[in-house]
Amino acid sequence: MEPEAMEQRWIMLEKAGVTADVIEAQKDLYEKEGLDGMRRSLLENNLAGIKTKLEEDKNAYIKYIGIARAYAELKDKEKTLEYLNKAYQQREVHLVELKSDRKFDLLNNEPEFQELLKKIGFPE
Repeated sequence: MEPEAMEQRWIMLEKAGVTADVIEAQKDLYEKEGLDGMRRSLLENNLAGIKTKLEEDKNAYIKYIGIARAYAELKDKEKTLEYLNKAYQQREVHLVELKSDRKFDLLNNEPEFQELLKKIGFPE
């Protein structure tokens, strides 16, 4: 199933106007590191783009919950918690989904995460 899905991805990227060299680079990455490696690379690229945006415009509005999700997918607990706390400071609306978002399950046993849930107002 996965190979067929990846073939559709390459077709979709081509139709979306993504250049052939970018598609080839993704194909190479997929062949070398599999789907997880490709996803990790895409997440890291997205995070780098966000950091660049913040460097260019210190007042840019960034949804920190998205950054926290990316770090959660990368299994980086420390960075995930850092950006969840920033999302809390901004009072981001998507924090209400925190307990139901499976990406954050890696934090369930972390005291700092439990404290954040209390601050948000989730029942124990």
